[in-house]
Parts: sequence; C-alpha cells; structure tokens
Amino acid sequence: MGARILFGGMISSGKSTLVCSIYELLTEREREREREREREISLYELDVWSDTHACILGRKPWSQRHKRTPQDDDAIHEEFRAGVSRFSTDSADIVLGDMPGREQNRSFPLIPMGLADIGVLLYRRPDEENRGFFSSSRDGWRRLMTQWGIPEVIEVQSIRSGDQAAMDTFAVDGLDRELIPDHPEIRRLTEHLLTRVEDLQTAAA
Repeated sequence: MGARILFGGMISSGKSTLVCSIYELLTEREREREREREREISLYELDVWSDTHACILGRKPWSQRHKRTPQDDDAIHEEFRAGVSRFSTDSADIVLGDMPGREQNRSFPLIPMGLADIGVLLYRRPDEENRGFFSSSRDGWRRLMTQWGIPEVIEVQSIRSGDQAAMDTFAVDGLDRELIPDHPEIRRLTEHLLTRVEDLQTAAA
C-alpha cells in the first residue's frame, strides 16, 4: 500500500494549484532520478464538482472546464464516494488526493477512518470579497481530519495580497490556478512530505 496524502482546506485557498504543483514536481523528479524503478505517483481529484486539475495541468483549456450543477447532486456524491474508495486502495508509492473545499459536504460523514497517512491543511485569511469563505474554516478542517483519523496534519498558509506569513508553518503565495512547481515553499513542502513518506515506508517494511 502506498503512502496516502490528503489535501483539504478552506474554499478558494488554492488546494488544486498546490496539489497539482506538488504532483508535477514529484513526477518530474522521478523521471530524472537514476534508479532501478521510479516511484509511482497517483493523483485523485476528489473534488468531483469540477475538473480543475485537467485545466491546471494543461490537459484542457479553462474555457472547457466543466462545473457540475445541483441537478447532478446524487450522481456527484456517488462519484465522490467511488473516488474515495479508489484513493484509499491505490497501491502507488505516493497517492495524492484533493478534497472539496466546503467542510459541510454531506458525503464527508461516510469517509472511513484512516483514509490517509498524512493530511495537508491549506488555509487563508477570510476576506469580504469571497463570502463563500465563511462556510469553511481552518478549525473546521482540523476537526474533520481528526475525525477521519489522519495521524499527521501539516498546515500550509495560502498567502494573498496583504497577508502576513506565519513563521511556524509553510506559506505559499501565487496559488492562482497555474502550476508553480519551482516555488521555493512548494519545493520545501515536497521535501518534507517525501521525508515523512520514507519514514512511513521504512516503518512498514
């Protein structure tokens, strides 16, 4: 079983940009490594309400991004549960999952305990320009990850205009739906995640 890393956090904080940039950096590094077998990296867009990953990764133009409507609700939740099942059983070396941002999602209570080995919680300061932000909070996401039995949660601050970076966590600016795998904080976070993954895999051996 691979090491599973679940990305969650506040609405419009840049989760998809962060996870796609880390995925791009990891896959690029594996292609460049001189080793007998490359690590296999899997990426799951568990936020099935839109196909943002395909746009960020350059697989389709933003003009073709598909956003689901409330009429699709039952089908969407079934897709979400199926995605969670695939994420939780994927045997790749590193499995990345990107959760929806709204913490009141009605499918969340069905998520099994121990869904991931590591959680990455992305948060940012709420602002008046994004009222939807107020339905999602840093503390709420902390509670969810505890509820899901994720043993380790790494907090990452999404820096926007006027924000002050916290000194005791990772802080990333420019999470604006474009890949930034060379961002120094994304590189630092990725190195930290790789260290934790290697620790987990050594412990399991």
